[in-house]
Amino acid sequence: MVKVENLESRGVIGGSFDEDRGESSRRSRVSILRDILRTINNKGGRAKPTHILYGANLSYDRLKKHLEYLEAEGFVKKNKVEGKSKSYVKGKTEIKIESKTENGGQTYYEITKKGLEFLSGYNKMKKFFDAFGFSV
Repeated sequence: MVKVENLESRGVIGGSFDEDRGESSRRSRVSILRDILRTINNKGGRAKPTHILYGANLSYDRLKKHLEYLEAEGFVKKNKVEGKSKSYVKGKTEIKIESKTENGGQTYYEITKKGLEFLSGYNKMKKFFDAFGFSV
């Protein structure tokens, strides 16, 4: 069981806690972009915005802004997948079910080669700085 005073001293209560830095602070933009790319990569290279939102711990507005930047710079690619249709037979009647969103498809973001290279470079840089006692 974790005591409340331990959470306060670690900065978990009353502010955001940056696991990389071990202190209460705001995440840097690079750290946020890394979290977005890592979330997409951990989902098999393709993720829905909602999954990215939760994985990177961002509000919708902030996520949208960061995804637009990542797409413009070629770190991610936005794809729209059309809805699927399934059919089954109940008695003598064939029933068709179409799963479409209001806009006609589901949006996914895929990590690109450039995005994977960024993650790889970030991880190498982090290991390097960690070896010398610096936090990134």
